[in-house]
Amino acid sequence: AVLSGCGGGSQNGMTGTTDQSTANTQTEGPAARAAAGELNVGIAQDLDSSLDPHKTVKAGTREVMFNVFEGLLKPDASGNLNPAVAESYTVSEDHLLYTFKLRTGVKFHNGQEVTPEDVIWSYQRCGDANAPADIIQVAAFANVEMYQEGDDTVCFQLQEPNNEFASYLTTAVLPKDYTEQDTAPVGTGPFKFVSRSVQENVVLEKNADYYGTPAQVDKVTYQIYEDETARIAALDAGSIDICAHMSM
Repeated sequence: AVLSGCGGGSQNGMTGTTDQSTANTQTEGPAARAAAGELNVGIAQDLDSSLDPHKTVKAGTREVMFNVFEGLLKPDASGNLNPAVAESYTVSEDHLLYTFKLRTGVKFHNGQEVTPEDVIWSYQRCGDANAPADIIQVAAFANVEMYQEGDDTVCFQLQEPNNEFASYLTTAVLPKDYTEQDTAPVGTGPFKFVSRSVQENVVLEKNADYYGTPAQVDKVTYQIYEDETARIAALDAGSIDICAHMSM
């Protein structure tokens, strides 16, 4: 994810539109954007039609939304799994019981505090064979008993050891009762979703309530240039500051 080192629809329901503040940001030069704490990133393709992280299939969508969503654990730039929504965890000697203590005061971008119920719902959603067909199933969550202990602990009881189980707990934790993830996604990450204009851009802003190291920029606009020549020209012209991927 482009922004991890820096730290469809919009919240106002105006899917497919670009507000005036976004348009102004796109026309300002790099120096003006830097002074305003803003960044324009060129990407090669539009995101999935749904921004729900349990439904997305494109790598490009996952790269952008990595900044918005987190699981109990989150990989760093070296691939190490570090506590995210979880503060800490233990694994039993027989490798069948994973016990996660949730970090105190972690909030979703809608202001709702993360609870064990949210965690369990999120992972059961991805392990339920009877879930809607567009929910991407995580086989590692099937036949795993998930339960809460106390006010801040979630347990996963496996039927057999799985040395890779912890890696699947990077799956995004979502608010259980929130129903607008497709178009106005809500996570716990260092950036919040602002808006999306299909085939044009996706706008994120700094999450001022983030529990961890704050992002170093206030606003990021992902500009979509499916033609690589156009993307390079935009970089040369100063319309964008970074290209996420280059092949020439």
